[in-house]
Amino acid sequence: MPGIDTPKDISPSFDAHVLFINAIPDFPDVNIYSDDKTLSKNLEYDSDVYEYVNVPPGSRNIKVTNWADSVVYNTLIDLQDKQNYTFINYGSNITNGTNKRVLAMAFSDTISNYSANNAYFRCVHISPDAPQVLFKITDQYSMPVSLPFKTASGFKTTYAGSYKIEVSDPVTDSALVHPLLNVQFGVGKVYTIILKGYYNGAGKKRLECVVVENNFIKE
Repeated sequence: MPGIDTPKDISPSFDAHVLFINAIPDFPDVNIYSDDKTLSKNLEYDSDVYEYVNVPPGSRNIKVTNWADSVVYNTLIDLQDKQNYTFINYGSNITNGTNKRVLAMAFSDTISNYSANNAYFRCVHISPDAPQVLFKITDQYSMPVSLPFKTASGFKTTYAGSYKIEVSDPVTDSALVHPLLNVQFGVGKVYTIILKGYYNGAGKKRLECVVVENNFIKE
């Protein structure tokens, strides 16, 4: 009959956005699944491209497999609709204690009191055999962040500009990696600074510091 509203079946599509990072030095690449859906295939350890993946919100099973597609990590994470997250796998095959396993850190990329006039960074220490370290992020002045293994800082607020990033032993003040020079922090941008690899490693397994931009771009 005209003039009568009929119900419509509307199924809006919402997602959370997750940036996956493979930081396991012994795994050249990993695969990541959620509830048997492939989220990332052949996610490389030495990748320099980091992209968010759409994942349905709610409690989600995240499964990580190695190159042989054997499960190396399995967990549940709670994701909120339209929110951004970073998920980092790390760990090792070294034989001291409980470090011989794959672990993970999951972070919300939401910043309270965010201002598009600032830049933001956080530091993450996931080198299995490195001591407690001191990150120094320097522009006109130094912003030190001291972290033991498998810990992360909250977001720090700074300004857009060119930065020097150093990682050192806080006891001896000796450098652990070559400093990153002229790292550009953009206005309104968000960054994660990660120390990964082996303190006593070489080649692709060496200790290194990488900077990941955490900015989900809507299509």
